[in-house]
Amino acid sequence: MEEKNKSIVGDLINFRGMVYSPINEMGVVFLFGKVVEDLNMYIEEIKPGYPDCIARRFVGKGWEQIAIEFELSAKNFLQHKHDPRQCNILVCWENDWPDCPKEYQIEIIELKSLIKEMPNREVKKPTKGEKTKDEEEKERIFLKFANDKTKDLFYKANDILLSLDERVWKNFGEKYTSYYSPERVFTYLRMQKTGISVLIFNNGKKMEGVRNQQPKWGTFRISNEKDLNRVKNNWQKSLELIHEALKNNENTGWYAKIEEDIEENDN
Repeated sequence: MEEKNKSIVGDLINFRGMVYSPINEMGVVFLFGKVVEDLNMYIEEIKPGYPDCIARRFVGKGWEQIAIEFELSAKNFLQHKHDPRQCNILVCWENDWPDCPKEYQIEIIELKSLIKEMPNREVKKPTKGEKTKDEEEKERIFLKFANDKTKDLFYKANDILLSLDERVWKNFGEKYTSYYSPERVFTYLRMQKTGISVLIFNNGKKMEGVRNQQPKWGTFRISNEKDLNRVKNNWQKSLELIHEALKNNENTGWYAKIEEDIEENDN
């Protein structure tokens, strides 16, 4: 009889998309990534060996380079026999080393207590029906330069895109609204005063009225309802192509190259 898989997790924290507290060093690294900007730091390197991370922290005059080591518990630093002279900051989930020698000159950041002092940005599922206040504000900013005719075109385009598949969802940005397949973006809409500029994933395939800007992405413009009727098939095809690309584990990004071209270059 096969042994059942057992999932073991930490305490419930529900912090910025992380449900449970870390139970290993990888969890500490991930959680640190959630708060690094709050600590006025940016990351230069995450690397194998010691120390784990090279970062910079703003210290008033500029950005000071700091070496960071990650541990689940602070005392693991001792067990691993690390050289304290090569480390500025020890980031851990729990500080069980309150008597860390002062001569080590190591700052210990205990995430367990730190996240209690920080605002928690709730992770919400994308909505397709009633909009939240945050989404309404994003929509207002996105549409602020569009005239009534262009706004009407956008809402009709939005209805078409969301009707392609019940899993399709959108995310408002300041310049672009992105539509997801649901795993990846397959088209972007950008408002202009007299129309809508569209970026579409075509994976190098020809589409009616679409001009390629990148190997896997093209562009076209919507100026009237006649254009909307014409491009519905393009969006449907784009959705099919993004699903196919995901099945084949292909890169779908803006700068992605066609796989055939990559193989030829390798040869």
